[in-house]
Amino acid sequence: MIVRVRGLQKSFGTRQVLRGIDAEVARGETIAVVGPSGGGKSTLLRCLNGLTSFDAGTVEVAGLTLAPKTPPDAAALRPLRARVGLVFQG
Repeated sequence: MIVRVRGLQKSFGTRQVLRGIDAEVARGETIAVVGPSGGGKSTLLRCLNGLTSFDAGTVEVAGLTLAPKTPPDAAALRPLRARVGLVFQG
């Protein structure tokens, strides 16, 4: 798996945006994250790319494990960001 997410949780204040997200994406697989406005799509992608820290759960992307409540090391993320593409649409 190139992406593995288990029990991902993220809140902004009292608003819980991500509630126990589990997902796996295989190498070469293309996925789309769809849902209503305010549903947490962009927050999920930001957590996967290390742009936003998360509260609980595990996130592994391309062999790199991101820890909850810990801002990822920018130098460690450079190789990941060079290999993983995300498209945000507004």
